[in-house]
Amino acid sequence: LQRQFEDPTTYIKTLAKCFAPQNAPEKARSILFTDLVAVASVLTKRKLLPEATLFQNRVELVSKDELLKDDGKMICCVCTIGEESKIRNLVESRLPESIELDTVTIDLIPYKLYVTAQEDETEVSEIESTEALRLGHCTLNPGINEVIYSWLPRQQGQYIVSSLCLGWKSLEFAYLTQNMSTPIIRMDVTPCSPSQSLSMSPDYILPGHEQAIDFILETG
Repeated sequence: LQRQFEDPTTYIKTLAKCFAPQNAPEKARSILFTDLVAVASVLTKRKLLPEATLFQNRVELVSKDELLKDDGKMICCVCTIGEESKIRNLVESRLPESIELDTVTIDLIPYKLYVTAQEDETEVSEIESTEALRLGHCTLNPGINEVIYSWLPRQQGQYIVSSLCLGWKSLEFAYLTQNMSTPIIRMDVTPCSPSQSLSMSPDYILPGHEQAIDFILETG
């Protein structure tokens, strides 16, 4: 009845809840999955489904040396401008079959903006995101899947890995890292050490005389 008379978004939300471990039995999941694919394929506008139980996510850093845990709620990582950092997302798909995601995105926002949003109990809009780490097509199999993002910071500052989004057909599944079981990741980006030098030869100038001066740039 809901599929026939309710808004498609309402029906999709109901379907999504059915894939939680305690809900639909194994035999019913294949039928529900077929229905989910059918409805998602005919929608003309993209539908946002926040915190849908179809997927469970764990976001963590990949082997960084300098890590500081803050009360188990936040992991702080120190890196420099131009130093590549890798972020791992472990996605547990509760669907009975494999699907092909169109996009997989992780958003980073300034730490001050994150703190302000928490204090004011407001959401951070997509336009306020400092960096969006995007991957193209990605296959999700039933069970645990590993997705690796690479980030090359271009300016110093403090950033929070705030949210991630999985795009599939006409559906967009959004998850806030603050609602996950893993600590929130804060990236502290510091200026990099100088790798270039400029020297002059000779290192003196005689007054009143024309001299040839060589400037030497060491690019590092």
